[in-house]
Amino acid sequence: MRAPSTPERVLGARERLGSVFTTMRKVTGIGPLVFFGNILIIAFCFAAGPALTSRVSTPMGFAAALLLPAIGVILVCSLASTLIRTRAAGRPVTVRHDMFDGEGAQYLPRSHGAAWWLGTTIPGILGIWCLAMGALALRGGVWVGAALLAVPAAFFLAMPILALTGRLRPGGVWVTPTRLIDEQPGVRSEVALSDLRSGVATESGIYLDLARPGCVHVTRTLRWGGRSTAKGIVRMASSGHLIITSNGLAWETQVLDAVAAHTMIANRPSPHQF
Repeated sequence: MRAPSTPERVLGARERLGSVFTTMRKVTGIGPLVFFGNILIIAFCFAAGPALTSRVSTPMGFAAALLLPAIGVILVCSLASTLIRTRAAGRPVTVRHDMFDGEGAQYLPRSHGAAWWLGTTIPGILGIWCLAMGALALRGGVWVGAALLAVPAAFFLAMPILALTGRLRPGGVWVTPTRLIDEQPGVRSEVALSDLRSGVATESGIYLDLARPGCVHVTRTLRWGGRSTAKGIVRMASSGHLIITSNGLAWETQVLDAVAAHTMIANRPSPHQF
């Protein structure tokens, strides 16, 4: 049997390497180069952070040196959140029977639990660091530095505080006999089922065609956030379309199945479409 030539061996090696990269992307949710790059940065942050803290002699310098370990923790939380979301994307969620404005509804939550809380932890870490630096600057009499650090501290700490108090939620989709309600962090959009012409689930989200432009009612659930998202939804609805952000293809299929069950639309082309 003839041994494969050098170009054939190179092509076979590239195909195997491409298969490994594709598998890693499916498992981790990000590209392999980005994944290993994050691992290297995390290792550097955790190695260089203690080395820097051992060389400083002032509280301000010690707090500044802690920024590297904080960045390492942030990257760990980000990677863990991505892994959890990727692994859960192919699994259906438990549909809850709920009430929405006096109507019985099927509620499909968007959150993957731990992934949501890991995501809210990231700005919290930055907020705590800014708060500590501001406190040390205030103690040292540097009023300008303390004032400047108070702004990012309040900004970063707002998300975890609002999440802990229940004012900021990952949201989800409610399907009632008459409406579809999509809630994202800070924004809620509502459309009557009679105004839905068709819908299809893709990897990037659910694409809905509207029977008439501007039939989506959009409200902001937070005063300070969601303005750009709300404007984007209104602009899209004015052109006759609505996109529900993805929470995994299995979740999207469940949403479309719930809509189709209420609207009784028959002859759907596929399980991912109505």
